[in-house]
Amino acid sequence: MKMITSKQYKLKAITLILLAFFSLSIKAEVSIIANPEVDEDSLSFEDVKSIFTNKLLKWEDGKKINIIIIEDHYSKDFFLKNYVHKTKSQFRTYWLKQVFTGKAIMFKTVDTQEELLNEVSITPGAISFIDTQSSDERVKVIEVDR
Repeated sequence: MKMITSKQYKLKAITLILLAFFSLSIKAEVSIIANPEVDEDSLSFEDVKSIFTNKLLKWEDGKKINIIIIEDHYSKDFFLKNYVHKTKSQFRTYWLKQVFTGKAIMFKTVDTQEELLNEVSITPGAISFIDTQSSDERVKVIEVDR
């Protein structure tokens, strides 16, 4: 039986840590997606934040923006942290306050990326975010200018 040396063990441990980190960083990329009939091809970073915090309610052509959000998915954590600057709990509390004070109607939620793609593709004015690798031709990818 071959013994693993301390050096070999450390090298394997470092390799596993790096692989785990690399796979998490790949999963952490999101794309902003919209219904194909939305006219906008790009949004500013601030516009994205304003949409998802109920401050920007209509597209440039005057059509209502309809937010659809995937529940309990790693892309949600990444999106909220990096685009809205809120945790899931802060975001939920913020939106509940918006709803209970009559400033908003709660956004639609879905459970899977497949449901998200379907809903965004059939909902006029819809916007959402998705794991970049999961977007497909049913939706429009909107560039975000920082």
